[in-house]
Amino acid sequence: MEKILFFHIEDTEAVRKIAGSLRIRVKEIMTEELSQPLGKLAGTYMGESASPFTKTAPDESLLVFCGLSEKHLDRVLSLLEQKGLKVDYKAVLTETNRKWSVIRLFMELAKEKGEIERQNRG
Repeated sequence: MEKILFFHIEDTEAVRKIAGSLRIRVKEIMTEELSQPLGKLAGTYMGESASPFTKTAPDESLLVFCGLSEKHLDRVLSLLEQKGLKVDYKAVLTETNRKWSVIRLFMELAKEKGEIERQNRG
């Protein structure tokens, strides 16, 4: 099942329209769901639910692509770019990260971004 999870996206309607045009389901991640496993939100992992997230949520936006074919992923990314929709972090749901909480994914992506920026400066 193809699905896009999104958090803190400025133009949610654009994401919904793009996904709908390709028959991809979408789910907006609410702040209280940031402690939930990605796979649970995507409907691919039936592990235990976590307690609701009660800390300060990240300001950055996030898209997580779940089970998209390569063709659909390329098309979604192209359409997002055409719409000028800015997204801070994009990720693909994997066997490794499906058990991670959304907040852990944010931390991992921020760490990777920092490493890339350091390499580009050096």
